[in-house]
Amino acid sequence: MHLSLKGSLKSVGSRLDPLVQAFKTESGATDLSVTNALIKAIRAEGLIDNCRVFPMKSAGNAGANSTAYGVGGLTTNNITAAGDYTWNLGGMSVQSNSRLDVTIAGLQSFTDLTVISVQSMIHESEANNGQNDYRWSWGSATTQNRLGVASSTSSLTDEVVSFVFDNGTSKRFGSTLSSWDQTERLVEATQFSDNGTAYWLNGASFTIDRASGGSAGADSSPLATGYTGDDVLNIASRFGTTSTNGFHGSYEYVIVFNTKLTTAQHLAINNIVRNLPVTTKRIVFWGDSLTETKHLGYTNSAATIRITPPSQRMKQTYDYSCYGKGISGETAAEIATRATAQSTYNDYIHVIWAGTNDKDNADESAVVDEIASIVTHIGHTRFLVVTPIIKPTWTATQITNVTNIRTEIISRYPNNYVDSWVVDNTTDGTPDTGFRRYNSAATEDGFHPNDLWYSNFIPDLNTFITGKGWL
Repeated sequence: MHLSLKGSLKSVGSRLDPLVQAFKTESGATDLSVTNALIKAIRAEGLIDNCRVFPMKSAGNAGANSTAYGVGGLTTNNITAAGDYTWNLGGMSVQSNSRLDVTIAGLQSFTDLTVISVQSMIHESEANNGQNDYRWSWGSATTQNRLGVASSTSSLTDEVVSFVFDNGTSKRFGSTLSSWDQTERLVEATQFSDNGTAYWLNGASFTIDRASGGSAGADSSPLATGYTGDDVLNIASRFGTTSTNGFHGSYEYVIVFNTKLTTAQHLAINNIVRNLPVTTKRIVFWGDSLTETKHLGYTNSAATIRITPPSQRMKQTYDYSCYGKGISGETAAEIATRATAQSTYNDYIHVIWAGTNDKDNADESAVVDEIASIVTHIGHTRFLVVTPIIKPTWTATQITNVTNIRTEIISRYPNNYVDSWVVDNTTDGTPDTGFRRYNSAATEDGFHPNDLWYSNFIPDLNTFITGKGWL
């Protein structure tokens, strides 16, 4: 048997499966077409009692607080989130000390366990969509029995490994994979079995290179570990953050089976959840450190409020597909060189935030010419230019230079600019700060905006974009 798609998602989802209807009542979910298609296809395979689907998009799950509702017969329990996590309209994002737990009766005795995650990418590169620890495990927060997919190099383009922790001893399997398209969803599946661990990426299976990962045995089911603790599946345990990279992406769906799936079934699930139409609400942010995605997780002076750069905040708040193409320290010319070198994002709405690092350039016209080259390259008018900001400790000449760049931007793009100087009535170009640039206990950098500033700035961007009718 194999999961089949009969008709479009719209036709499949026109009548809610009884389980999905109950899920809707419990969760308050509104976006149910994909969930309904999954449940109907799984039911058709006779696997409905062997699965639990957790839709983790807020509109599809009414996500709030620590509960992620689920649907399916494997268990009636929902996910309980612990540690650092964020509900987005596009899914749930987790940090390095996160843990998503679900109790599944009899988990310890399973000879087969298949866990599938569906993630949307938020960073501009595979490396920044990195991961640095194990993915799936079972037991309490302190258990040493953990199995899953992780990366020793923070990039799935390199070695993907499975960590097995047994009485404190780490063993690793490895495999080399190719890159993926950042505009696509990433569907990863790990199948634990007494016959060994198997992996699928975007519906395609690949072979584990055990030779590169030590001498771990073939048995890798919960039963094979000899674990006798609580029947708790830890999802995304200690997953997603490195010292420089921020979280891997937003979880849209997590699907758990207490059985093996055929290759055809893996492919069919992939086709349902990954090949949905790409959202038309696509925005790319070109800039310097003000748009750099790796700053996610840095804190303000209270060390409690995480800084969320504009691309992530826009994605989380409005369910847009956003990409932060910012590189720290770059001038307008360097930003333009990157933006005009490829056309992947040409059809996107463009937010161009350049000029802050041109503080030593007295030729404001030349600086804005670089911005103009990006506009020419994309070939449409769905763009906005954000004015640069100022650091109070700069010299008078540097402040004058950036002030002139701002004036030139406003003059040249009177209908396509957003003025960063007016956020929170900050009319001198110096934003509210408190951003610990290197996430340390050191003095604040006094320059990069804090989370409160971004939270006020993003609605200005959204108001501009929606007011133009671009979405």
